[in-house]
Amino acid sequence: MDAFFDAIGARKELNPIARRLFLEAAQYHHVAKDELVLPFLDSDRVVFVADGLVREDRGVDTVRLWKTGAILGNWTGNPLHGMSSGVTRSSTSLFQARAADVQQLIQRIPELGLCFARADAMQAQDAERVYGATRLVPGPRVARLLLYLARGDEPIYRKEETGGRTVVGIASRGVVQGVTQRDMADALALGLATVEKVIASLRKDGILNAPEPGARLNRRFVIMDRAKLEHVAYGG
Repeated sequence: MDAFFDAIGARKELNPIARRLFLEAAQYHHVAKDELVLPFLDSDRVVFVADGLVREDRGVDTVRLWKTGAILGNWTGNPLHGMSSGVTRSSTSLFQARAADVQQLIQRIPELGLCFARADAMQAQDAERVYGATRLVPGPRVARLLLYLARGDEPIYRKEETGGRTVVGIASRGVVQGVTQRDMADALALGLATVEKVIASLRKDGILNAPEPGARLNRRFVIMDRAKLEHVAYGG
């Protein structure tokens, strides 16, 4: 659960007792890739994404991809949207609890409510920045989604032997794994061919990893140049 609180910047604000009481109220689930998590997303359940990636389907034609730190469900008693279902897109760790239990726990530990409100605010900002930028052309929209899905990843280093010396270089600056191009198209309300064209362009420009002969890269996107990807996403 620490990964969840780290993702929303609240780990240091909660004492061990508060974290222990939360773990007593919630149930831990480690869910494999491409598993349906619909039973966790009924109207009386709250899901906390502790680590991994979940595709959330909110009724007709509304899809969201959520990373570590996201909260799915109604923990406040004031639902923001209707029923939803979810499918993991990577090996994912979840905590789920009854909404009533979460609300009772918040009454005992108000700091938890502040942490969850912070997570909601961050999630709303991510949704606006990534999914709400509908007036932008496809390139920046896809780039913003990739940056969000890779957020929190540390650079991956590699060692190479050059002229008798060992040189350490950066192999990548973030990896998006498990999500499909169809997932991205659905989440951004774009056509699949449009997303495929943007991904191909990013690979051609060296921003994403170039495909190797015979390799299947439709569910793995390695960011080779984060600065250039950020420029595509936000300009500047």
